[in-house]
Amino acid sequence: MTPSTICRILLITTGLWLNLAVATPVVPLGRELLAVHRETILRVFLPRDLRAAVSLSCLECRSALGALSLWISAGATLEDVENFAINECITLNLFPGDVCFGMVKLAGPEVLYVFSNSDYSHDTMCGWMFGLDCVHTELDPWTVEIPGGKPEPNHPEPVQPTPSVKKILHLSDLHVDLLYDEGSAAVCDHPYCCRNAFGTAGPGVPAAGHWGTLAYCDIPLHTLEDLLSQAAEITTPDLVYITGDLPPHDVWAQNHATNLIAIETTMELVRKHFPDVPVLNTLGNHASAPVNSFVVPAAYGDGWSMSWLYDSVADLWAEWLPESALVDVRRGGFYQYSPVSGLRVISLNMNFCNTIN
Repeated sequence: MTPSTICRILLITTGLWLNLAVATPVVPLGRELLAVHRETILRVFLPRDLRAAVSLSCLECRSALGALSLWISAGATLEDVENFAINECITLNLFPGDVCFGMVKLAGPEVLYVFSNSDYSHDTMCGWMFGLDCVHTELDPWTVEIPGGKPEPNHPEPVQPTPSVKKILHLSDLHVDLLYDEGSAAVCDHPYCCRNAFGTAGPGVPAAGHWGTLAYCDIPLHTLEDLLSQAAEITTPDLVYITGDLPPHDVWAQNHATNLIAIETTMELVRKHFPDVPVLNTLGNHASAPVNSFVVPAAYGDGWSMSWLYDSVADLWAEWLPESALVDVRRGGFYQYSPVSGLRVISLNMNFCNTIN
């Protein structure tokens, strides 16, 4: 399942609602127009791995967003959109029922909030979603003034290597699945497998292995434990970098609590095997729930906030960072810190400017 699937499935199904609603007074649009756009909307908003052979056009995307806007303007509620999105997702057999329900309920409120409160046109939104397939933006001009003007180029002599070399252990995208079941189906009808809840192995169905499986699965906790144990035996790092993405890929079944448990459990293991080594972290797109959702501070006043994540990771990272850095972690999930002389680490929250945020 691609990272943008949650948004796309909601837009597919809300577009299909418009088609079926022509028999009611909910949306004052002609039957012929909606009939034309039913297949268009379906083609446009299928995830990329399901529509590789489909030729998309900007006109189709803009038409779909226009139809959704009319429906909302006509009085459709969040509950209307969510309920029908779930039903159509199941009817179209896009995903199993629990995936349809979880994806829509988790992401629906945020997707519709962004759509309803954006100052940008449908053309620009389509440009964000499809990139080179639909290039069009009306972004505000942004000029950054450099204090003191542009500096003159500086070409210092290369610094010669010194004996003070630092060893850094870099861990990334660990994606530990705390519910991994050895022997469960490694191939299943869900976007993510290797759990008994998603199917059991049998004739023609490979089983999830002890250490993991080369399939749509993440790794069990004991695999990470073994990895860290062996890493601690063969190296003595001066620093550990963890560049995000610690929760698993079951994005439709996640919430704030489950993601924090995955992050905390992973950090506890790292702390166990490298107790005296500074650990410097950054946040990946899977840290949040819904996935890829990193609210900008301007929306906090409308009831959206990232404090559940930023305050929690600030507490987890507190033993390795000074309070001056933790202030920035709580504010936006970023920081800068010099753990050793001559080295400054700048940890950016790149999720803010991610096109799928």
